[in-house]
Amino acid sequence: MTNSVTKPQRQTQFLKVLHRLIVANFTHLDKDFLNISSPRNYIYKIEKNHLLEDEKIKRTKVRNPNCEHCVPYSIYSIPNKSMMKRLIALYKAKGGELTEAEEQYALSRFDNEEEAKNELFN
Repeated sequence: MTNSVTKPQRQTQFLKVLHRLIVANFTHLDKDFLNISSPRNYIYKIEKNHLLEDEKIKRTKVRNPNCEHCVPYSIYSIPNKSMMKRLIALYKAKGGELTEAEEQYALSRFDNEEEAKNELFN
């Protein structure tokens, strides 16, 4: 028999969306896989409540080139390393757990960005 102390807590939909944004890009197609009703609402909540006023999560509209009648979908991604660090801290503060490998991978996605910036200013 389990009680609330021994029973593992289920991850909320907010944490599912945030985790997916951290470890990979989030597409609107992932909502069915993750059993999330409206992922855009959670992304809006992240932008409104947890990011700076001028920061937005990058949104890219994609249309399947092989299908004329398919509905275009959106891909949401984190645009820079500083935002990634803040979202990782938010995820951990809300009770989410990231492995060391997931965190390192998430931050390493922006290594080329910093190298390019250093070359530009040197």
